[in-house]
Amino acid sequence: MGLVIAMVMLSTTAATTGCVSTGTSSTCNFAAGSITILVPSMSGAFDYTLISEVGELTSGSYSGTGNLTIPTVTSLLYQIIIGNGALTTMFLGGTDTVTVNGYTTIATVFCLAQLVDATGTINDFTHRRLAVAYLMSTNFVDMNGHLGTVVATAPNGPQTNSLALVNSLTNLLLQANINPTTLSSLLALTPGATTPMAAFLYIAQNPFNNIASLFALTAGVTKVYTPALAAAAQVGQFSLSVKINTSGSLNYLPGGPARIVFDKRDRVWVSLNNIQGVDASGTFAMVLEPTGQPTSFSPIFPVLGGAYGIAYDIKKDQTIFGSYGWGALYNVYNPYAGAINVFDALNNAKLVSPSAGYTAGLNRVQGIALDSKGNYWMASWGSNLPMGANISVSAMPNSTIVVYLTWSPT
Repeated sequence: MGLVIAMVMLSTTAATTGCVSTGTSSTCNFAAGSITILVPSMSGAFDYTLISEVGELTSGSYSGTGNLTIPTVTSLLYQIIIGNGALTTMFLGGTDTVTVNGYTTIATVFCLAQLVDATGTINDFTHRRLAVAYLMSTNFVDMNGHLGTVVATAPNGPQTNSLALVNSLTNLLLQANINPTTLSSLLALTPGATTPMAAFLYIAQNPFNNIASLFALTAGVTKVYTPALAAAAQVGQFSLSVKINTSGSLNYLPGGPARIVFDKRDRVWVSLNNIQGVDASGTFAMVLEPTGQPTSFSPIFPVLGGAYGIAYDIKKDQTIFGSYGWGALYNVYNPYAGAINVFDALNNAKLVSPSAGYTAGLNRVQGIALDSKGNYWMASWGSNLPMGANISVSAMPNSTIVVYLTWSPT
C-alpha cells in the first residue's frame, strides 16, 4: 500500500524502552513509542531476537520481570523471534502492542520466505521487499494475533482452502512447540531444519515436497483452530494465497485476468479480458495495492479487452493499456479501429492520452513492449474475425508490428 510504504523510512531515532509480557495483558507503564510484545503461548523465561529492516539486531532473555530495551523506531519494520525459533512476527515500529503466536508465525514465515536465512531471520534488508512482505502478511493475521479479515471471509474463508490451510499449519506449529515427537516428525520432513520456524520456512520454500506426509502430520494433531484441512485432496501444495474478486466496484466485476505489471509503488495493474458473466470484452482494468486489495481509484477506464496489451514505463511513471476487443459488444464499445490508452501512475491513474486513446496505425492491440530507448512496440491485429488456423494472412489487413518511436503517438 502506497501510504504505508512511504511511511517506512530509514531513521536513526534513539532506542525506546518497552516491556515483554507472557500473558494476554500487562500492567507495565510505557514511555511514548514503546512496544508491548504479548506472547500468550509461552511461559517462564525465553530468549528473544529483534531485528530491524536496517539490520540492527538485539538479543536477550526475558524472565517475566522488569523492562526490556528494544531499539524500535517509528515507521521502521521489525521482526521479533521468540524462544530460539519457536514463534515470530513482523511489525511496524510505533505500534503500541504486538502479539506473537501461531498465526503471526505462519503468516510471517511464509510472507518473508524469500527474504530470510535458513533460520527464518531477515537477511534481505531491501526496504521495498520487506514492506510488501509485511503488507501481504496482514491478509492472514492482524497485530492482535487474530486471523486477517481477508483470509477469514469471502471470497476466501470457506470458499477456498486458504483458511483451512492456515489453521492446519498453525495447529501443527503449536503442537511442534510443545510435543518433541511432533517436532521430530516435522523436522524429518523438512531437511536441514532444526527449529519449528525453520521447518515451516522449508515448507514455504518447497511447497510441493512431502505433501501427503505433511498433510498426515497436520491431520494427527489437536485441532485448536478450525476449520482445518479435512482431506488430502484439499492440498495441492503448501502455498498460502488469497483470492481477490473485486475491481473496487460492484458494477465492474473482473473476469479473465491476463497480463499484469508492477509500478514503482509495488501496485499491480491488471489487464482483463472480459466482464464476469458477459460474453464480451471488459471495458476496464483494475489496480491493486501490494496487499492485493483494489486501490481507491480502481477500476480505471477506458480499456477494452486489454489481454496481453499492457506495459509500464518506469521513467515516465505511466501505465499503457492496449484495447484488443472482441465479442458482440465490440463495435458498440469500440468505435475506433484500435487504440492504446496511457495512465499516469503517480496521479491515481489520471488519463494522459485522449479519451479515444492513441490510434495512429493501430488496429486491435494484442501486446505491448517497451525498449530501453522509450520506443513502444505493439502487436496490431487487423481483423475482427476470430483467430484460427483457417484464416489467411491476406484476410488480416494491417496485422503487423507498430512502433511509436520515443513514445510519439503518430
